[in-house]
Amino acid sequence: MTQDFDSLYEHVTSALKTKGLPAAVRVITRIYEESDSANPWSSFNMSSAMAAVHIARWTCGHDKTGKKIYEPKSVTDPRFKKLVSSHLPPGESPERLVMAIAIEHIPKLVQILQAAAPASKTGGLEWAPTRVVKAM
Repeated sequence: MTQDFDSLYEHVTSALKTKGLPAAVRVITRIYEESDSANPWSSFNMSSAMAAVHIARWTCGHDKTGKKIYEPKSVTDPRFKKLVSSHLPPGESPERLVMAIAIEHIPKLVQILQAAAPASKTGGLEWAPTRVVKAM
């Protein structure tokens, strides 16, 4: 059964509020995983595409071409701030940037979950922030 947009939106929003940064990273990573590997920026809003792809590649351990060659890293790693420093508004932390980008992209994630729903027994909600599971 496919869930409607509003209920999925509320589910994702609730997860972001209760689980915080890990859920925000998972939102961005899920959108990145579903994007065109040749142009992952196209899946994100223009204003935050560069930062979103940096976040996803950092947390997935991907290089600049999208290949996994590094160990996955956390957005709380001090080196991450240097990576995204040009995308940070004055006085903002990398963690707040990650949360803001995730909140901005909830509608995109809901579209992905709705598209995955018919092929999945759990309604396409395999975006759990603690592990990576794709809909089959």
